[in-house]
Amino acid sequence: KPVTQEGCLYGAAAPASSSDASSDASSDVAVAAVPASGQKQQGGKKAAPPAAGSKTSKGSVKVAGTPAALDPLAVTQKVEFNITIGGKPAGTVTLGMFGNAAPKTVQNFVAICKGAKGSPSYVGTKFHRVIKDFMVQGGDFENGDGTGGYSIYGKAFADENLNFELSRGVLAMANSGPDSNGSQFFITVVPTDWLNGKHVVFGRVLRGMELVDSISDAPVGQSDAPLSPVMVSGCRAWKDAAPSKLT
Repeated sequence: KPVTQEGCLYGAAAPASSSDASSDASSDVAVAAVPASGQKQQGGKKAAPPAAGSKTSKGSVKVAGTPAALDPLAVTQKVEFNITIGGKPAGTVTLGMFGNAAPKTVQNFVAICKGAKGSPSYVGTKFHRVIKDFMVQGGDFENGDGTGGYSIYGKAFADENLNFELSRGVLAMANSGPDSNGSQFFITVVPTDWLNGKHVVFGRVLRGMELVDSISDAPVGQSDAPLSPVMVSGCRAWKDAAPSKLT
């Protein structure tokens, strides 16, 4: 029986609601280094969606105590998704890749984005699971419902870096337990502290966070699937000529 990869592992308490800040991810995404927590829980039965968390105030992305020249959160590559909602163009989302911190995870994501002829691609896939004030999840090119997908290395590959907080606007791998990364990913719309140490963070939203917010707010049906399909209609990736040192 297929195992649904969860964009989060339910069971831990979510932070209490508070007022929202700006939705411009280029200025309000904050990712900090934290100690990895213990062994991951298995993904499984879904509980009630978490309560809304507060969006971070404007600030810069930084790893405390890390010189800029050694910053593992430097953006080394960029990926751009063209998004349609209900078959109509909705805009683009640009993602910055943390190639220094998670090179294998970034290589997998970029390769699937490019999708060589006959190979899996994110083009034509949908965001199959979205939860208001939480996250949006996609990347299941196999079944389109969260039960499929695989990596360029095989069915799954090991966790690469669990040391970053999952704050608003970060890109992380979905999983069904330890070392079960494939092709599915999610983007947070609020801080999700209860997931720290449980998912590989390998990028952040550079542009288009307002579109990600609108996707998370979309009406949903069974299994939190949007009633109007949210699709990746195009995808491109390129190396950043001058990697951003995020300090």
